[in-house]
Amino acid sequence: MDNYISNKSTKEEVSAFFSNKFKVNEDISKNFIKEYISGEILPNLSRNDFKFLGIELYTFKRWDK
Repeated sequence: MDNYISNKSTKEEVSAFFSNKFKVNEDISKNFIKEYISGEILPNLSRNDFKFLGIELYTFKRWDK
């Protein structure tokens, strides 16, 4: 399940998804939990939001596909 998320995914599932799929470090993956980024909110984030979370542009582009 860690390689798939949906609009029903919890903030913990989103965190695990980015940690496992994109190999972001633990501090960055915890930002999704700290900022309450669930699967419902995730598609509405901008590049700047991802930057704030610590996600690099390369990872953002891979996720955005």
